Amino acid sequence: MDKLLATGADINAAAAGRADGRTALGQSTEIQTEKIADMFEGTTYVSIKDLGKTVTHTLWGTPEAPLLLAAGKSLLRLHHIPKGSGANSVQGPQSMDLKLLADKYTVTALCWNSHEEITVSVREESMNGGGEVMRNDKLLKVSGEEVVTISSTAGMISTMRWNGPTQTLLTISTTDISGFIRIWKGEEDPVWTAKTEKAIFDAAWMNDTTFVVCGERLFQIYEITDSLKVQQTFKTQATWESVKYEPSSGIIASLAMEEITSFLGIVHPNDPTNLKTHEYPDAYFGDFTFQPQPKSTYNSQSSTVVLAAASASGVTRIWDANQPFKCLKRLITKGESQVIKVAFSADGSLLAAAGPYTVTVWELEKRDVPIAVWSPNGRTNEWDSSVDGEFSLGWDPDGSRLSIALGNQIAIINMPR
Repeated sequence: MDKLLATGADINAAAAGRADGRTALGQSTEIQTEKIADMFEGTTYVSIKDLGKTVTHTLWGTPEAPLLLAAGKSLLRLHHIPKGSGANSVQGPQSMDLKLLADKYTVTALCWNSHEEITVSVREESMNGGGEVMRNDKLLKVSGEEVVTISSTAGMISTMRWNGPTQTLLTISTTDISGFIRIWKGEEDPVWTAKTEKAIFDAAWMNDTTFVVCGERLFQIYEITDSLKVQQTFKTQATWESVKYEPSSGIIASLAMEEITSFLGIVHPNDPTNLKTHEYPDAYFGDFTFQPQPKSTYNSQSSTVVLAAASASGVTRIWDANQPFKCLKRLITKGESQVIKVAFSADGSLLAAAGPYTVTVWELEKRDVPIAVWSPNGRTNEWDSSVDGEFSLGWDPDGSRLSIALGNQIAIINMPR
């Protein structure tokens, strides 16, 4: 792993970063032609073909080590993909399996702690003398060949959030009727623990000592002082499936389902006790993300806080979270192909919307027409859009490449320069 980390860091250091030439959202720029680049050529595939292994998570590493981690059933594999590698490249991708304490396991959650360390939650499987399958949940810290068991009593962890400045780990374990919040420092027992009477589905750090959790008829903000305390409880009957926090503005956004209706939720710092909800206008609302922006540029009165949200119906909407619920743009993918995930590049300049059939990239501050599209169908045997499995999307740390995964298929897509 150390060799892979060093190689990834060297290549990343040698790569030129994308120049930040953004303009204000909606500002017109002179465009003589609106060509859409084809990103298919040069795609690298690092699909998992091992029997008994299944991909459920993919996660890019840090700028110091821009490696792609693939994890799932009996799988924890690092990929180093050299810049510009593809079908005609001399230097191909390298991979390395990280060995855990058991041969059969399922990764339920994971996060990078640094460029050389990850934390992973696994459910191990073994057979006892009577032929029964035994399952044991463990929280592990992995660094190279070293594996340290942090806990074997935390239950099945479904959500894991790392707080870099405080070196603190937030984990969520949940059942059908209750949830457990644990805050960890180092390799000791959790420093703080809290239980909810309802299932928890997601969590997000707000700062060094505050975080928000959401779940089944549950939406709460917690604060760490001398103990773990509930700072705010919002009354709700909806099932909140995911939550995100935008640090420069202090705005919380969330996605909810209530029977067959989807909702977008906003908590604004100007009205911090009110969870505002908006029935989502497109069918199958499934993912959302904030555009990264530096705190120094945010003005609470005039700044636009861009929130991109996607639905499987093929529509990606751009909202101003600072003015709930003002829709700024309505973007359509090629052929109205379904969108399952959306993601901004780290500098916020590029937005990707992806589904099994198409990846579309926009540079929102310049134009509404996409700048690039990836559509592999009928052009390769390496990607089958009809397979079942988890779907994921991510940017490498410098915004020069995208990764998408569907089932055990993983594709690395180069952004045109």
